[in-house]
Amino acid sequence: MRREILAFILVLLPFNAAAEESLLKFYSWDPATKTPRILEGEEIDISGEQGTYYFINPPLRVDANRDGDTLDEEDYVLYNALYIINSSYAEFVLSFYDPSEAETINVRGKEYLLIYSNPYQQQFRYAERYHYLTLPRKGSILSREATPFPQDANLKVEYVNPTVSLGNVIGTLAFFVGNNYHSSVSIFEGRFPKDITSELKDPFKKYKIYVVEADSTHAKLVIVKRGEENAVWVKNGDTDVLGYSRVAAFTLKYGGRGEGGPSLGNDAKYFIHFRGEAFKLTQGCVDIEGTLYELCYDGVRKLSIRLREEFAVPPEPKPEETQAPITTSPLETTPAPTQPPATEKPEEEKKGVCGPTLLALLALIPLLRRPSFASCTPPA
Repeated sequence: MRREILAFILVLLPFNAAAEESLLKFYSWDPATKTPRILEGEEIDISGEQGTYYFINPPLRVDANRDGDTLDEEDYVLYNALYIINSSYAEFVLSFYDPSEAETINVRGKEYLLIYSNPYQQQFRYAERYHYLTLPRKGSILSREATPFPQDANLKVEYVNPTVSLGNVIGTLAFFVGNNYHSSVSIFEGRFPKDITSELKDPFKKYKIYVVEADSTHAKLVIVKRGEENAVWVKNGDTDVLGYSRVAAFTLKYGGRGEGGPSLGNDAKYFIHFRGEAFKLTQGCVDIEGTLYELCYDGVRKLSIRLREEFAVPPEPKPEETQAPITTSPLETTPAPTQPPATEKPEEEKKGVCGPTLLALLALIPLLRRPSFASCTPPA
């Protein structure tokens, strides 16, 4: 039985590996480790185009001052996401996830204010001209301490202690025309930003006013002058918007598929995509216009973003191993040990046994009577 189970597992392993290999993986450059890293995507559907959506972190920035990097204040984000359409096309987008009214968005280095954002109607409205006012909370209403509107000094506002006794009121906005008190709006604690436009009266109704912060010490307002010249409508599918080819404004159940309306419920999320450059997925690398990067596809499953070669930092050369310097001085020779000068030996010592030793041996001849010793004199 164990052998059967083991054989079954061994059969499954190649199958699972093949399934894993068939999935398209997207790699983005990680500046911390200087290597690519895999990004996880979410399957979504934009106007009937089924695809996978990836956040790019860090986003792709424009080298606005053309100094060869994107680290300067004037450099701005061009794309922060990639959308793979039907596994055939890669489209770069500047995406804003679940934006709300009175939220600023930065598009091509310029800030705009969302003054209307409806995820179910798939549209939004933005303004170029707006102002922030930060007001300290004061003890009582005094017209001389009120702050004038940025575009109309005759209209003023100040933030004071609550003028009503309701428990959840944290302050009161008092409005003035000139030095004359005009009207007030109570600020309740809770979620911000709050649109108080409907509570305004003429001449303040020509402005749209949001309370973006408020507590017992201060209130922060954003003031937008109303009018078609400063409030631009954008709908899903509009083309040529703020330098991008198309705009997608849609709701989505995060992690799911399909566009939807109110039926998605409270967990619906809102996306605004400024859709940019798109590429057909073919093997090789193509420049991502306006950035220092290129998009590369291996033709099978690996899609990656990397610095173009001319902007890639060359690897630092490895330090050479230090070796002891080679000397060119002549080799030292060990001098021969000094010896006392040789003295001339006596002639008889030069002849070895032909000296006194020979005389002694000759004296023994008569005794030994044996002619076994040869002459010391070499033969002629």
